[in-house]
Amino acid sequence: MNEHEIAAMWEQFGAEHPHLEPTDRNGEALIRWVVENGGLINIESLRVAAKVLANELERVPPPPPVVVPPAPPPAEPTEQLESWQIPLTPVPSSYTLAKASKAAVADYLKRAREAAGINFPTYPSHRRSQEKF
Repeated sequence: MNEHEIAAMWEQFGAEHPHLEPTDRNGEALIRWVVENGGLINIESLRVAAKVLANELERVPPPPPVVVPPAPPPAEPTEQLESWQIPLTPVPSSYTLAKASKAAVADYLKRAREAAGINFPTYPSHRRSQEKF
């Protein structure tokens, strides 16, 4: 075999065994095994040597695991407001609240409490007793 044939043989072997590290140590181990077992150095004998020495040869390190970033959290639904309602965001100015109707302010406070997870218990309205003490 000439140098070009040897280079082509190693190139073919490397293409067939991409999991093996192309090091001098691996090449020497493969050739040593073939020679010690009375074989001719060719692609077939290298394939057999690679199978026999599979646990002894250096391997290409596995690629790092692919890290998929977590999906972004779902966007919060946009409020669908009536024309008289006050939006929760941006926080309304005191001018906006002063100009709004009582119903709009009450509705705004109710929705703001719900959004914040604040649940006030509802009590029946209490009027002052008409009794005189």
